[in-house]
Amino acid sequence: MKPVWIIPASILLLTALACNTPTSPTAGPKPTSTLSPTSGENFTLLPTSTPLPSLTLIVDESLERQWASEAAAAAEDINPSQATGTPDTTGCVVQSTAWAALNAEPGSGDSWIQLHYRTAVLPTEINIVQSANPGGITGVQVEGSGGARVIYSGEQPTGGKCPETLTIPVEVDFAVDTILILVAASENPTYIDAVELVGRAASLTNIPVFWRIPVPGNTSPGLMDVDPLGDVYLAAGQGGVYIFDWEGNGLDNFPPGEGSLIADVKMDLYGNLLLADPTLNQVYVTSPGGERLGSFGRQGAGDGDFGPHSPLALEVSPYTNNFYILNENASGTQIQVFDGNDGRFIHFFSLEGGVFKDMDFSEDNLLYVVDQTNATILKIDPESGQVLDRLGAETLAHTTPRGITLDATGNIYVSVNSSDRGAAIYVLDRQGGLERLLGKLTNAADTEWPEGTFFDPGGIAVTSDGSFLFLCDGKEGRVYLTAYKLKD
Repeated sequence: MKPVWIIPASILLLTALACNTPTSPTAGPKPTSTLSPTSGENFTLLPTSTPLPSLTLIVDESLERQWASEAAAAAEDINPSQATGTPDTTGCVVQSTAWAALNAEPGSGDSWIQLHYRTAVLPTEINIVQSANPGGITGVQVEGSGGARVIYSGEQPTGGKCPETLTIPVEVDFAVDTILILVAASENPTYIDAVELVGRAASLTNIPVFWRIPVPGNTSPGLMDVDPLGDVYLAAGQGGVYIFDWEGNGLDNFPPGEGSLIADVKMDLYGNLLLADPTLNQVYVTSPGGERLGSFGRQGAGDGDFGPHSPLALEVSPYTNNFYILNENASGTQIQVFDGNDGRFIHFFSLEGGVFKDMDFSEDNLLYVVDQTNATILKIDPESGQVLDRLGAETLAHTTPRGITLDATGNIYVSVNSSDRGAAIYVLDRQGGLERLLGKLTNAADTEWPEGTFFDPGGIAVTSDGSFLFLCDGKEGRVYLTAYKLKD
């Protein structure tokens, strides 16, 4: 039996009239993992930039050495991925195991290759291994969380050596995960075999807590959402839903029904709220003021049914307003998709090989799901359910990720329950590289822990512009909501 969408017609009509109904944007082409240069096709080096003033990095003393994991180039006569990984060209030879701009017309200007690295570091040096015709590098630029900066320009003296490694010392005050190299067009082009980025990995970022407040009542920490005004909606278990503004002022509380426990709350495109109740196996829909508009779901194994401890988490497509429900039953874990207008079950797709805890949509309508078992983030096509990528395998190694949220530029914020670095929040770039760490973990649940320290952090939310970040932590009866101000 399919779930019934129980919404009185009169309420639906009033809700529709009261809402300024947005037009669902038309989905564009699906993005790919191919890197794009920062300034377009005719690439010029960017001027020196400075990092955001509030992002002061504390770095580990040990140096991290890494070779590029992805590459894009203006000329692809040779696949630019030949410049990724460790050096693999023997001797001074013209060979397709290295990249070069083969058909660029001499005198036509510079060609370019852009390389991406899995982990952002505060760089100390860059080593560019040239396996044939060295000396054609005319400019190098580093890019990362603080913008972009030119670190080398001019002609490279080689002293007649080949192969040749160009070592460039780097002094910038922001984390770097991308390198752009300009190469002169020539009849005998320079071949780049590999490029090493050396630097210190980011440690805890020195950003003070903006505010921390205790969540009242006999609550338990749940997942959350934030609306365009910066108001925070926190699922608080037996406490229902609490609403706070961006300054930490309490705005409202929607108590749950008898026997209910609210594990997640999300806002749809019309301002209505979805509440996940894994105790009664229901998803409730309420007005922005908390008035119950309807519900769907029941315990079972059929289409649209939920497992005995589900639904676990909710999300809403920013393109279609369809509802995505994380469900766990005897068959495994799946994401069930429901029509956001009438609650009709559409389809489901399965998630395999892990334990999945939270999810969020990006601005370009891709679904990101936390895989706690493998400490990675699945990047999923929400229509087909195809896993497009696994992000953060190196960045999140030795952590237990729990919650996830994305800002409008694609930065990924992950709360973790355990970490070999002792951090509570990992901030990743679009490719899954580490940008910064926030907060400290504690196991001292029997004592009062100070602000900036977190016990069993869970729900996490960020404003679309990345200005404010919110995190919920604690245990039943002692729950805190913390805010960081990331930008002035």
